[in-house]
Amino acid sequence: MFQWVKLFRCFSFRFLTLLIVSGSMGSIDVELNKKFASILAKTPHKVLFSKGPLADEYELPENAWGEAYVPQTALLPHVDLVITHGGK
Repeated sequence: MFQWVKLFRCFSFRFLTLLIVSGSMGSIDVELNKKFASILAKTPHKVLFSKGPLADEYELPENAWGEAYVPQTALLPHVDLVITHGGK
């Protein structure tokens, strides 16, 4: 079983669970992702981030978890809301 599945099961389901996907171009904008994480840190929601290739460049708040790659299609049935760039 993938580690993300174990982490995901640890989240409380009393609040919304959000999946944040910013795509290949958005994920390299570290400052934008830091701002996004800081805004979402002020909410009670659980947030899953697809951090992209610069994942080590910023930290996530306590209500969030993320890695450079997350299996988005596998997570979709388990989240309440997806925020994404929308693709090409």
